[in-house]
Amino acid sequence: MKSLLRSLALFGLLVALCGLPAHAQSSAFDTYVNAAVRLYESLEYERALEQLDKAKKLSRGVDDDALLLFYEGAMKMDLGQMDQGRAAFKTALLLKPDAVMPLKVSPKVRAEVETIRAQVKKELAPMLARQEAERKKQADEEARRLEEQRRADAAKADAAKAAEAAARAKEEEAARLKAAQELAKKQALEKQAVAVRPPDPVVQPSDARMVELVPHERPPELVVAPVAPGRKVPVVGLVFLGLGAAAGGTGAYFGVTSGQQVARARAATYQDDTRARLAEAQSSATIANVLFVSAAVAGAAALIGFIVSLNSPAEVAP
Repeated sequence: MKSLLRSLALFGLLVALCGLPAHAQSSAFDTYVNAAVRLYESLEYERALEQLDKAKKLSRGVDDDALLLFYEGAMKMDLGQMDQGRAAFKTALLLKPDAVMPLKVSPKVRAEVETIRAQVKKELAPMLARQEAERKKQADEEARRLEEQRRADAAKADAAKAAEAAARAKEEEAARLKAAQELAKKQALEKQAVAVRPPDPVVQPSDARMVELVPHERPPELVVAPVAPGRKVPVVGLVFLGLGAAAGGTGAYFGVTSGQQVARARAATYQDDTRARLAEAQSSATIANVLFVSAAVAGAAALIGFIVSLNSPAEVAP
């Protein structure tokens, strides 16, 4: 625990030490710029330019460079160095075309700056258009790449689902085959047991005479009780009833599946996915309707079978 705290303290100290030079540089830059502005307001242009030269060495980026160039351009024009002032303004506007003049200057100088700004924007227009076209092209490429990646992921997911379904079907087929093999084996064992059962003993003639000589009681007569008349089992009605129930259950499954597919189509982002989901939902709905109609027909057939069975003559059980 102590070592962890010591490491954290050391890390914080290093971060603070790394931030000190940057803060010191920023403070020195602002100090030189403020000194240059005060000297400019005091009309000490030469000394103000010297402070700007010192600030340039501490520039922190494009914004600082543009600011210093605006100051330099204004001071050069006040010194009568018009070409150098225009050059400084143009450089500043090339760095930041929409930058604002940081000093209060004469209307003539301001008009000169706006003229240079219009010229710079005109010069930069083709390059900016190319940059914008390149950015748009890169954005389109990125969007296309993301779409291809999405389609690839979707295809991969569909393939995985198909493989999983195939494996599940294979397992079910193997289970059915195993059950059939066990049933066949059981039936073979039953047949073998019947085949090896010993035959009934045959009574020889001498044994028959000995049996006749041995008195034996007469076996009691078997009395068969009358069986109440029964009705015919409605096999046809039961069959159609089972078919109707199976068709209705399967139709309900496809109906639920169709509803889920419609929900997926509404939630899909792309039109191709929506059409595919709606097509699947339409197919499932059609199958469900066919099965419901089949269930209704089977139910009607089962009802007719029950009516016919009730009206048929009764059978007497043996």
